[in-house]
This record gives sequence, C-alpha cells and structure tokens, in this order.
Amino acid sequence: MKKFIFRLLVLFFLLLPVFSNPYKPRIIELNSSYRNAYLYSASNIYHVSKNGFDYNSGSEYSPFFSIQKALDSASPGTVILVHEGTYFEKLVINVSGSEYGGYITLIPYENDTAIINGSYSPDPDNTFGDNIIYNVHSSGGGGYTAGIYVDGASDIIIEQNIVYNSDLGIEVGAENKGVIVSGIIVRNNLVYFNDKAGIVFGGYAEDRGRVINSIFTNNTCYKNNQVKSKGEIWIQYSENNLVTNNILYTTEYENGRAIILSSFEDNTYLLNTIDNNIYYAEPEINSDYFFRLHGISFDNLKDFQDATGQDSNSFFINPNLGSSNDFYGFFNLNDNSKAINNGFIHQYIGDIDASGNIRVYDNNIDIGAIEREFKSVSEKTNTFKF
Repeated sequence: MKKFIFRLLVLFFLLLPVFSNPYKPRIIELNSSYRNAYLYSASNIYHVSKNGFDYNSGSEYSPFFSIQKALDSASPGTVILVHEGTYFEKLVINVSGSEYGGYITLIPYENDTAIINGSYSPDPDNTFGDNIIYNVHSSGGGGYTAGIYVDGASDIIIEQNIVYNSDLGIEVGAENKGVIVSGIIVRNNLVYFNDKAGIVFGGYAEDRGRVINSIFTNNTCYKNNQVKSKGEIWIQYSENNLVTNNILYTTEYENGRAIILSSFEDNTYLLNTIDNNIYYAEPEINSDYFFRLHGISFDNLKDFQDATGQDSNSFFINPNLGSSNDFYGFFNLNDNSKAINNGFIHQYIGDIDASGNIRVYDNNIDIGAIEREFKSVSEKTNTFKF
C-alpha cells in the first residue's frame, strides 16, 4: 500500500508524447512561494474535496469528489487543489502538460494533508453478485440478521442482488472494537419487503468498529419496514462514505411511523456524504418524521437539507415505479419518473444494472437499481412473487 502525502510534496505531471518528452515528473519541496507562484500562473484551478461531487464545477465552493475527475478535466497549466482527506483512487493520467501551456500540478489546499491511497480498487474476484436471497431471520437478539452481511472485510463489491423477506436487507458492519471496514461498494441491488431496514452500514455501538470509504449507489430500497421501521437506509457508526443515486421508498408500519433515513443519536453522520437520492413515502402516511439523525427528527426533506447541508440535489417525490407487471418491470421507471437521467455518474457505478442491462446510456444514468431503457435483459430466474 503506497501513500503519497501532499503536505510536503508537490507533484508535477508533464506528459508530452513519449518519444519527444525530454522531461520527467519532478518532486520538489512545497512552500508558500511555490504555491503562490503556481496559483498565480495557473490557467485553471480545480478543487477536490471529500464533500464534493464529480458533477460539480470543480470550484472552491462546488468541488469535485475525486482527483481522477479533476485530472480528466485538466488542461495544460491547470492547478488541482486537494482538500483534507484520504483519497482511495488509482489515478490514470490521460491529459498532457505542454511546453508553452505549463505543467498540470497537484498541491494541497492551504495547510491540508491529502493522501492518495491506491489500494482502493476492489478486485472483481471479490464480488458477491447476481443472487436471490430471502427468508433470512434470527430468533435471537430481537431479529437483526441481514440477507447479505459483511463484517470486518474490505474491498468487496456487492451488486445485482435481490434481497427480500429477511430481518434486514444488506448490512456492512464492523462488530469488533477497533476494526475498520473500507472499500465496500454496494450497487445496483433490489432490496424490498424486509422486516426492519433495507441497507445498514457502520459499527453498531460507539465502542465497536467503523465503516469508512465505502459507496452505496444505485440501489432501490422498497418498503423495508414490514415489522419495525429503522429506515430504508440505516446509518450506524461510520464516516467518509458516499450514499448516492438510490431510490428509498417507504410505507407505514403498525404504529403509523415511517422512517426513510435514520442514524444513531451520537453518530458521526455528517462525516458521510449523502446526495442525489429520491425519497418517497406513500401519501396517506401521516408520520411524525421521515428522517431521524442525531436524535433530531424531520418530517420533510427541506428541513432536513437546511439543518444538515446534506442531500442538496435529492428529491422527495414519487419515483413512479411499475412500468409493467413482470418483476423487473415493477421496479422499472415510468416515462415521467424524476429518476430518469438524474443520476450522478461516478467511477464506481458499475457497468450493469440490477436486471442485467447496460447501466449508462448516452452519458446519462438513472437513479435507482434499474435503468429505464431495456437493451439486453439477462436470464435471471424469478421464482417468487410480491
């Protein structure tokens, strides 16, 4: 595992054609004079932050999420300012500096420490996918067994699974004290009709482990409160995770309460990034709240956005599921769905949706587990009904 610490170093990339490039990348000590000189002469400046998104403009107040996005957007003379944090990326440099345009330069933002950790790239062999899992229950501990459960592992992809009628749908946990779980990607899964929650991640108590640097994207969670409502997504002790492009659809359970998103009262919730999701609760519900975070409850998305700064690009709207009567059609999007083409494209979305179709069309992606367009449906067997 290699870590490059940006506080003391500045990396220069001058990538002229390989046979004509007389220069090599240089590493020099960074000080304020160098920093100011490069910022002054920069043709363009991009910011990268763990709180950013790759669909942003890359400005200081609208930063990118990944260094790779900044590199892909760079031109000769660009300076990329990397804000505090560890960036789990294997960078590919596809753009050249030039003799007249200048170097492409990566430096830390002000006095921040930014680390590039190239170990974050889950091996395709560490993929758990294309499974149908149901009726997973525990008689002990109140019944909190997940259909798919990851505990203490790292660098695993969980994708294209169907999980239903279990205590919990999918859980990424860290039950043992001091354990760090990282690099988990949960994407393109259908999770529905489970008893207490759809997707759960984090250590279950303050003195347990943590889930970090993981991504939960393009899942559809549907009515996962058949016995008790812990949330379509339930966030436990965790930080620096990304939750995006998910459809979270709930209904009420026996006492009339419906929770779409929940977190522990003293959890580090604000250290995770949550955005570009669609939330919905059926209109006849008169719940006390739909979002519960840090012991504070919110009965609408706007109050939640204003209080937390999260989900600024998310919607509280009916996703309009059910384009046909077959299984995948039930979760597919009708033509007027707000989810169509409103997804956030990032490097971890995967190539195939939950139904076996191509994930991205014409540089657009839908929110949720299934793309609206059908191209090449896979032969997944469905032996169950709603």
